[in-house]
Amino acid sequence: MDNGAGMIRRDRLAITGLAPDARTVNAIRAAFSVPPGDFRTAALVRTDGGDFDVTVRDARLCEMLAASALGGDALSFAPGTPRFTSGSRSESAASRAGRAFAACENVAMSVAVRAEADADASEGLALSQAETVIAAMVAGGADAARLSALALPSDAPEQLRFLATSVGPGGEPLAPDAADDDDTAANDGDNDDETDGADAAQIQGI
Repeated sequence: MDNGAGMIRRDRLAITGLAPDARTVNAIRAAFSVPPGDFRTAALVRTDGGDFDVTVRDARLCEMLAASALGGDALSFAPGTPRFTSGSRSESAASRAGRAFAACENVAMSVAVRAEADADASEGLALSQAETVIAAMVAGGADAARLSALALPSDAPEQLRFLATSVGPGGEPLAPDAADDDDTAANDGDNDDETDGADAAQIQGI
């Protein structure tokens, strides 16, 4: 690929990025269509100006794809405000995450931002910052109706986290076993609401 990033988390592997031509896109998709062992995989790869043309229905994979779409760009906010830091690549990175999440179907996602320690109204600020991320994701193509804001505690290990849930046709959250019953092929994604809690290994510069 020209550029991209991937993530491995327990039994799942996801990558997203740009490829130089349609042949490379098809080759990567074909490689991911036969996952190794018991892995569940998803590859959101496109040419510059092209579309992903893939549907993912696995909530955990959707979390990973959104996170991978950020690449190496950590989101940053102007101190004490919900605005992205001026001159940073935060808005474009969040927009890429939104484009990745737009490929997810039957999945709702919360965007959770860590509250600042010892700051007045820190939870409210974190929620506002999460809304800023959501606005950029919607600009990237994500469905605003399937996104919500959350605040992480100030001692959370990550500054930003995507938390996805499988949902039914009416948008109601599915119980974990109901989500598992609707598992589909890996490159179409799967519904699986298990909580893995495993540390993720991110692979950049693919």
